Amino acid sequence: MNWPNYLEKLVPEKQSVMMRGASLLIAVLVFIPGLSQCDPLYLLTAPNILRVEHMENVVVEAHNINSDINVDIRLQFFPQTGGTIILNSGIITSNLGYLSVPIKIPRDKIQRETKLPQYVVLEATSTAFHLERTILISYQMGHIFIQTDKPIYTPSQTVLYRLLTVNNELKPIRRTIIVDFVNPHDVIVRRDEVFAKDNTGITGSTFKVPEIVNFEVILELEKQFFYVDDVKLDVSITARFTFGKPVHGRAFVLFGIMMDGEKISITSSLQSVAITDGQGVVSLTSEALKNSFPNIQELVGCSIYVTASVITHTGSDMVEAEKSGIKIVETNVASISKSRQASASMVAQPYKTQGGSNNYLHIGIQQTELSPGDRLRVNLFLQNDNAVIQNQIKYFTCLLISRGTIVSVKRQPRELGQIMVNMLIPITPNLIPSFRLLVYYHLTNGSKIEMVADSIWVDVKDTCMGTLVVSAANKHHENKIYKPAMEFQLKLTGDSGATVGLVAVDKAVFVLNKKNKLTQSKIWNVVEKDDIGCTPGSGSDVLGVFSDAGLTFVTSTDIKTATRTELKCKQPMKRKRRSTKLMDVKAAKCDDDDFYSRYKDIISRSDFPESWLWQLKTLPTNPGEGVVTKEVSGHLKDSITTWEIQAVSVSSQKGICVAQPYDLVVQKDFFIDLRLPYSVIRNEQVEIRAILYNYDEGEIQVRVEFPYNKNLCSRAKQTERFRQQVTVPGKGSVAVPYVIVPLIIGEIDIEVKASVYDKLVTDGVKKPLLVVPEGKKIDSVKTYNLDPKGKEQKVKIDVDIPDDIIPNTEPLSFISIQGDILAQIVENTIDGAKLKHLISVPSGCGEQNMASMTPVVIVTDFLDKTRQWEKIGMDRRNPALNNIQQGYVQELAYRKPDSSYGAFTNRPSSTWLTAYVVKVFAMSYNLITIQKDVLCGAAKWLILNKQRLHGHFQEDAPVIHGEMIGGVYGSESDTSLTAFVLIAMLEAKYVCSTCIKNYEISIRKAGDYLQNRIGNLKRTYSVTITTYALSLLRINKLDILMKFASETLLGESYWAEAGNVNSLYTIEATGYAVLALVQFEKFDQAGKAVKWLAQRSEYGGGFSSTQATMVALQGLANYQAAVPPVKEINLDVEVTIPGKQSAIVWRFDSSSRYVAKSSRMNTLGNVVITATGKGQGTVKVLTSYHALLEKRVTECKKFNLQVTVEEVPRALRPQDAQNSLMINICTR
Repeated sequence: MNWPNYLEKLVPEKQSVMMRGASLLIAVLVFIPGLSQCDPLYLLTAPNILRVEHMENVVVEAHNINSDINVDIRLQFFPQTGGTIILNSGIITSNLGYLSVPIKIPRDKIQRETKLPQYVVLEATSTAFHLERTILISYQMGHIFIQTDKPIYTPSQTVLYRLLTVNNELKPIRRTIIVDFVNPHDVIVRRDEVFAKDNTGITGSTFKVPEIVNFEVILELEKQFFYVDDVKLDVSITARFTFGKPVHGRAFVLFGIMMDGEKISITSSLQSVAITDGQGVVSLTSEALKNSFPNIQELVGCSIYVTASVITHTGSDMVEAEKSGIKIVETNVASISKSRQASASMVAQPYKTQGGSNNYLHIGIQQTELSPGDRLRVNLFLQNDNAVIQNQIKYFTCLLISRGTIVSVKRQPRELGQIMVNMLIPITPNLIPSFRLLVYYHLTNGSKIEMVADSIWVDVKDTCMGTLVVSAANKHHENKIYKPAMEFQLKLTGDSGATVGLVAVDKAVFVLNKKNKLTQSKIWNVVEKDDIGCTPGSGSDVLGVFSDAGLTFVTSTDIKTATRTELKCKQPMKRKRRSTKLMDVKAAKCDDDDFYSRYKDIISRSDFPESWLWQLKTLPTNPGEGVVTKEVSGHLKDSITTWEIQAVSVSSQKGICVAQPYDLVVQKDFFIDLRLPYSVIRNEQVEIRAILYNYDEGEIQVRVEFPYNKNLCSRAKQTERFRQQVTVPGKGSVAVPYVIVPLIIGEIDIEVKASVYDKLVTDGVKKPLLVVPEGKKIDSVKTYNLDPKGKEQKVKIDVDIPDDIIPNTEPLSFISIQGDILAQIVENTIDGAKLKHLISVPSGCGEQNMASMTPVVIVTDFLDKTRQWEKIGMDRRNPALNNIQQGYVQELAYRKPDSSYGAFTNRPSSTWLTAYVVKVFAMSYNLITIQKDVLCGAAKWLILNKQRLHGHFQEDAPVIHGEMIGGVYGSESDTSLTAFVLIAMLEAKYVCSTCIKNYEISIRKAGDYLQNRIGNLKRTYSVTITTYALSLLRINKLDILMKFASETLLGESYWAEAGNVNSLYTIEATGYAVLALVQFEKFDQAGKAVKWLAQRSEYGGGFSSTQATMVALQGLANYQAAVPPVKEINLDVEVTIPGKQSAIVWRFDSSSRYVAKSSRMNTLGNVVITATGKGQGTVKVLTSYHALLEKRVTECKKFNLQVTVEEVPRALRPQDAQNSLMINICTR
């Protein structure tokens, strides 16, 4: 592949350039033995991850050749059992010296059969050389971006979404896409096939349901830090309505300190400030700060946060805002005061040249941010102690890598004597969002070949590769102020033939949530993860330079980078409530109707969507022009707001482009804002408000009218509307309250109209109010299992009207069925991300230390085996290992001369504790450095001192902390303890069996003892731990184990200790049962117990006690690792529901097993479910209704609350305040 115009050589600089400070020259090198100066050197370079269905470039380079070379490029399976995937060829010409060959792994040539890493072998072969590399495969074939019509929804609203499916080059692709809709309980409630199943690259969005506000609050600071000797910190408050006008009201502000992740409020900083014309200023003084923190120096490094609650002067709306991360600092500059001084230090390690050659290469650039069309000036600096050696350098090999692909390769010539070589790199769209420049040269030093390399990461501005602009169709209409329902015309300017998706969103929505807004930067943030390089700069040697840039290479002298084994880098690159105000409104009946507009002539605004204009437009195709235009017209909705017009385009040539949003501002000089809650309760009194806004200079007289509605109790009568006359000041607003009592359940239209006295100025608003039943909402769920086992299974379910339902209300009933989800349950329960809190620092006495060390060992071992460290952070593994190491070292303090352990050195040695040390140290042996004699010495002590003639182990000094040992002690403790010790010895067998003479004999004796005892055991716990210990010796006693099993109504199994299902010993016993069942591959029976265990894990994956956590997690992890692939499911379900003419038929197979299918039941009665086929499923019947509150429930005895209100006539009031009140709230 050529590199046309990527590098432009400038006029060579022959003059000498003095270089001072070798530390500026970042260089890496490696010696390659065995070549003379004129012998050819061959290199193969490729990305160290190859992506399926993605065009990659492979570079083969030949140095010191005199004739052309034919090269075959072959891609084969690894291991080489499946033949050739790709075969390509090319010619390295003697004048060019390199060859770039495109390769692509077709999706139909390679199948993903396992979650484990898969590899291919890349070969470059000619008559002169054979080079090959084993390369990791990635199945990420592109990205799916989801755009919704808005980021926030309320119940019953329709979610509109569009999928942007593109390959890794952001070009559109046609694929069948599976879209899952997941409820808050992680249940898939719907699955759509939008267009072969490939979920890689899906970007999801979650939606909140808060109350929509209509103004935004912004907090701004002059400086983003606070010096320790500053007198005050000023914060500016800006509050503006979404339609652009300023807010008048008050702000309640509180400052605080963020220290060690905890917010500490500064109570003396609480203050109230007026917001006038949308502006206010508040300050945090050093005195207020010192009241809470007398020694400010202790706060250096902490940060200040400020919260502000702004309420409009009518009390109709309140919005909160917060600003955080304001660092408290001091510095170290001679010209400023001593109290502000601070210092920081870092240590830079110099590169060491191999053999002391002192040959360096450094890439230098000046620009920090680049845009497409710019040219990047690059300086290549050389430093060589030997001028003769330096004269060998005739050229540099330069590689550009962007988004994990080698974009281009070229040789940059160097003239004799040049120690700084300049070149220009034109920044083209395919280098967005960033790229790497890797440069190297080679030379001969005696009989050795030396390579020197450097690389650098360069950021490019996140712009489109193509064009998309939204503007007014008529340039004179830019910044135009529109009226509601007014016609608008827009112009789309974009790439020829592109498809453009449009949506208009009320800006008030983004005040609450901007997270799910699709922007070009978000797209590039996702795409930039394709950069398979692992650091922004160079590596420690030539191998590190290539590896850190995401490349693999091998030379003809067999110098090569290590094979990459992970897709991700080990160290990733860093890159209300409303408040009311008392006021008097004068209501009056007027006889001057002629001065007001007639009620029927006032047209009410009623169309208030939060988003609209959900359209797709195709731009004209004009091969002669790259950019084309198209006009879009329509009528605005009724809202007074700013509509943000969003546009995203997909082009086959230019990829995805997100336009800058275009605003359409809708205003009126006089209008009504009818403020309704999301829902109200039937038969309860509620006050609604109509806010009248006047943006004229002078005050106006307004008549407000509420019509009669038979579904409401209000002041309006069937024969007469309710009227109020109010005065609205210029540039101000007034709230008109209106009390109603809703009488029916459902939606009731609330309407209000207003007209201005002696003017033809009117407005009207009509909005629906949702009325819900009184009482407490109850969700009753009944669950049933389906398992026809190839036959027919019938399940009859009675769905009756609840006894406590509110009169004159109807319950809502739904039936849903989902395929067996056991594997999903287990995976969620032991998800690595939920276990991070179990990693803590061990401490305490010999017993406490082991108890706190255990969870760290369990979680670390589990995350290693399941490769889930990325879920809690790859950087968390080393601290976890340090914690284990610390626990190990601390425990050695309690090790006695005979290698046994006790809670303290002066306390007798404990059999259980010593066995526990053996168990935990055996698990840690491959994680940290543990001396063999420490581990095996403890096991030897158990055998020689605590094992009796019949094979059992004896406890002479029980542990102090009985809560840590689980159910070992108690009745039949000799058997339970022997089983526990035997399990520990078997887990340490791989380390100690060869160094302890009678190790195997001791194990056999203990096994014989347990085998003779198990038939006479009465205690459930003893049976489960003994069964598991024997299963490790391949002795099957599952028949006895199952006699002690219990089963729930849902078919789940558990082993109850002393009949107590909630006992921690029951969890531990069930865990041992799962371990035993998995040993003999009884996965069906183990699965029932796993379901029971999974539902009893705490938030975070633990099980309340040390032993319960250890055994339960071990059982769940072993089940997950050992269970065979998901069983085949072909389940046909027929549901007969009363009131429906025909039965509902659902089918579940391997592709739909996790999808919950549901139907609403309009009438109650007997539901009959008929299941046939193979596989398991779960039936859930949900009945949702409102229940009468029991009398005792309404009586609160938990605490006492008293509220008193009194007037404060002499208080200093804000200018617009009519009264001052003091509210005292006392609780206990």
